[in-house]
Amino acid sequence: MGISIGVVGCGRFAPGFVRFFRDHPLVDRVALCDVVPERVKENLERAGLTEGYTSLDDICATDLDAVAIMTQPWLHAPQAIQVMESGKHAWSAVPLISLPDGDEMLDWCDKVVETSRRTGKHYFLAETACYHPGTMFCRRKAAEGAFGGFIHAEGKYAHDYDIRGHSNLRTVAMHRWGKDWDMSKSGWTPMYYPTHSLGGILHIVNARVKKISCIGYKHPNDEWYREDTIFKNPYSNEVAFAELTNGMSVRFMELRRAAGLCHEGVGLIYGTDGVFMQSYPGNATWAERHQFEPTVLTPEDMRDPFPPEVAEAFKNEEGESVYGGHQGSHSYLVHAFVDAIANDRPTPITAWDAADMLAPGIMAHKSAMKDGEWLDVPDWGDASQ
Repeated sequence: MGISIGVVGCGRFAPGFVRFFRDHPLVDRVALCDVVPERVKENLERAGLTEGYTSLDDICATDLDAVAIMTQPWLHAPQAIQVMESGKHAWSAVPLISLPDGDEMLDWCDKVVETSRRTGKHYFLAETACYHPGTMFCRRKAAEGAFGGFIHAEGKYAHDYDIRGHSNLRTVAMHRWGKDWDMSKSGWTPMYYPTHSLGGILHIVNARVKKISCIGYKHPNDEWYREDTIFKNPYSNEVAFAELTNGMSVRFMELRRAAGLCHEGVGLIYGTDGVFMQSYPGNATWAERHQFEPTVLTPEDMRDPFPPEVAEAFKNEEGESVYGGHQGSHSYLVHAFVDAIANDRPTPITAWDAADMLAPGIMAHKSAMKDGEWLDVPDWGDASQ
C-alpha cells in the first residue's frame, strides 16, 4: 500500500509537480488545496484527480500522510509547522521562509527545526539545485572519494529582474502581493533567497557555512532596490565568500541585475584529486588530477538513474523520459521525498539542512550592510542531535 499526499497552493508552480506525485508508484492518493476554489477545480480536472480542499485547516484535518507546501514564500515556514503539528510530514518549496526581516527569518528556522525534532515528522526542502544533473554527478563523485579533499566551490543564481518571458521577477513580485502591491514592496533582498546558488554545493560537500563576508552592488539610480522599501535593501547584486566547517572556501552570488541567460546552481567544485566545472546547464566537464583534457559531460551522463518502476511511471505517452522543470529536478525532488516518507527515513534535505541553506544568506546580507565584515553563521546541529 502506498502513501497519500496533499498539495497546497495550485498556482503556476504546482502543476509541474502534481503529475509526478500522481504517477509515482509509491503514491496511492493525491489531494489538492487552494484558497481559490476555481483553481482547485481546474487543477483536479487537469490531473484527473477528485479530492480537493479550500483551506490548509481542512487538508490538515484529513488522514493524508504528507502535505506539500507550494504557496507564497512568506507562508512556507508557518504552514509547514502547521502540517507537522497535524501529524503529517511536510514538503516545502524554497526557501524555508522569505520575509523583509532577516532576524525574523532566523527565528523561523529555529521554529521549523524544533517542530520537526519535537513531532518526529519529516520535513523536506524542495531545493531544485540539489537535483540538477551536475549536482547529482558531483554527489556521486564525492561519495566515491574522487574529489579527494574539497578546496573551493562556486555557485550562482544569476536572474535579471527584467528577464524577458517566463519568470520576469518584477512581474512575479507584483503577482505575489496581488492587490496589496505598491512600490514600497519592491526590491526583495537577493541574499534572502540563497538556496539556488548555495544549496547544491552544501548538499555535495556535506558541510555547513561557518563564517561569511559579503559585498553588495548598488545599481545606479535603481528604482527597484532602495533603502526606503520594506526590505531596506539597496543592493541588486550580492556576492559572498564563505568558510565552511570542513575548511574549504565557497563563493556564491545572487545577481538580479545581470546580463546573459538565467543560470542557477553549482558552477565549480575544486578538490585535490578532481574538479567539476559548469558554465551553463549542459556545458559541464570533469577532470582528475593531471588530466589536461577534461571529460565533457551531458545531462544524461550526470543524472542519477531512477528505479526501473519509477522511470517507467515518469515517461510520457511517447515512451520518453520526462524529468520536469529546473534542469529536470522536479521529478527527482518528488521521488526523493516520496521514497523517504514511504520508507520512514529522514528526507535528503531536512529542516536542519534547510536552515543551513538559508542562514548564510541572511548573515551575508548583514555583512554587506556592514561593508563586508566577517560574521559567524548560526548552527542548528543536525537531526541526530
